[in-house]
Amino acid sequence: MVRHSKGAALARMAGVALLAAWTAVPLLGQDIPINELRPLGPGGTVQIDVIQHSITIEVWNRNEVEVRGQYNPAFEQLDIDADAESFSLEIDRRNIRGNGGGGTLTVRIPAGVELDAESVSGEVRATGNANSVSLESVSGSVTYAGDSPEVRLSSVSGSVSYAGTAAEAQLESVSGSVRLEGNVGALDAESVSGAVTVISGTPVRELDLETVSGSVTFTGSLAPGGEIAIESFSGRVEMALDPATAARFELETLSGSISVALPGVPDDIARSGRFGPSETATFVTGNGNGSVEASTLSGSIVIRAR
Repeated sequence: MVRHSKGAALARMAGVALLAAWTAVPLLGQDIPINELRPLGPGGTVQIDVIQHSITIEVWNRNEVEVRGQYNPAFEQLDIDADAESFSLEIDRRNIRGNGGGGTLTVRIPAGVELDAESVSGEVRATGNANSVSLESVSGSVTYAGDSPEVRLSSVSGSVSYAGTAAEAQLESVSGSVRLEGNVGALDAESVSGAVTVISGTPVRELDLETVSGSVTFTGSLAPGGEIAIESFSGRVEMALDPATAARFELETLSGSISVALPGVPDDIARSGRFGPSETATFVTGNGNGSVEASTLSGSIVIRAR
């Protein structure tokens, strides 16, 4: 009788342990929350690399990184590595054939950090000031609003948009529009299939805009000795420049027209105002210490005073 009682007790204990083990493992397809808060000192680095998650990032007034969202351990693997100087988060696919996981991560970061965030299949959005910003999406739009000395935004399949002040910025999209509205010193922006639009509130030192299939529009002014180069293979090029722009202009189109309405343009060019297809126009305004070049294979070039 005693041996039977011990056996029954052991069986009950084993059953409880087994039940606890089963309940500790999330059910297949069940998301579990991410709620992380880690300290990060001023000037630190934040790196986020995820698959099938959108990322929303905002700057707050605390020396901490907060991450909220969800993931599914049956399909995804979550890795976090953090110390006082750096924070990194990665979500990788554990089961590439599964449909579980995904969603949106909301991340709060201290001001003045170096930010690097990438999503393989999701949107990436960030707001606030940082020491440097690099945002990338393979399949999704990329948006940043804030001030940073260096900004790099890119998307393979999605639009790219930046609003803020930067010393240097690089914006790229393979299949989507590119737009900047703010203050930029040097800018390199291009799209393979989409429009490129730049509205700068301060004079640009260096501007390089390019699109294969889409229009290019620039509104702003040229810094003394600055350079503007715009190229479109199949699209219209339009510039609205400061009336006091001082530069040497070189314009060329193979299958389009050239129209110039800018103070300081030589009389013969100003009177004609329009050139026929496969034409070039070269002229100087002011002291000519800047450079403006624009070319298109199939499209018109229009220059006017803003």
